[in-house]
Amino acid sequence: MSGAYCANPVCLPSRYAMMTGHMPGEVGIRCNFDGEGAGVTAEIASRTLGWLMQEAGYDVAYSAKVHLPPGMAAEDMGFRYLTEDQRDGLADACVRFIREDRDRPFMLVVSFVNPHDICIMAPRDMEGDEAFGLAPATERRKAEVRNLDAALRMPDAVSRREFFDRLCPPAPANFEIQGPEPEAVAMALDQRPFKRHARDNWTTEEWRMHRWAYRRLTEMVDAQIGRVLEQHQGDLLSPAQGQGGPGRDHQCAEALARADTAAGLGQVHGLITAARGVCAL
Repeated sequence: MSGAYCANPVCLPSRYAMMTGHMPGEVGIRCNFDGEGAGVTAEIASRTLGWLMQEAGYDVAYSAKVHLPPGMAAEDMGFRYLTEDQRDGLADACVRFIREDRDRPFMLVVSFVNPHDICIMAPRDMEGDEAFGLAPATERRKAEVRNLDAALRMPDAVSRREFFDRLCPPAPANFEIQGPEPEAVAMALDQRPFKRHARDNWTTEEWRMHRWAYRRLTEMVDAQIGRVLEQHQGDLLSPAQGQGGPGRDHQCAEALARADTAAGLGQVHGLITAARGVCAL
């Protein structure tokens, strides 16, 4: 795919467009909080990507994060659901799916979460580790904390001074707060208190550590995506296996991977802003 366009810069509306082919505003979805009241009709739900690819003869599967309106679970959209894990376990599940013997092509939707784990850095700092830990200790929260802590770790055998002088990314050129600011900036800060906390309290070093951790989380998800791609590409070149026939290129004809990279990266004018990437194979 040489050209792809995102219908909305945030998660739920973007996913809705990807799965339905409809602009999210048609059913009242404009942000991540509009899912519950979305007017998703039975006709739209019956013509989602999974069902269409099934009709075209594909073995279809969906994995990890869904984040869509009610009535649009993976199974509702025609997919076999592989796993809720959004990190290493997701890569394992995808590799197992690709290795399955089949006599038809497949389509695989892969929703890796990182570098999204960066999003808990400011809330955790604002609330403090103890208070933040009082939130429901779900496996998801534990994984977020574990991955962020790993990403924040400085390299061994490097002094703090050398780390910030030579390794840690600098603050962006447009990092300083602009003035006077549009009213919309204050509105955004009020909607997300952790953003105001970061702006008012973080040192330049803390902002730089935010950028450092973001890059480490990106490396983690790159490695996970790489495992899936390696298996896919290896099967394209491998000899016949089981009922696979002459090579497995007909089995691996199509794969669709989505890397969920919505996370706070920007730091423009002291703001934690979001970036999203969609990857298609």
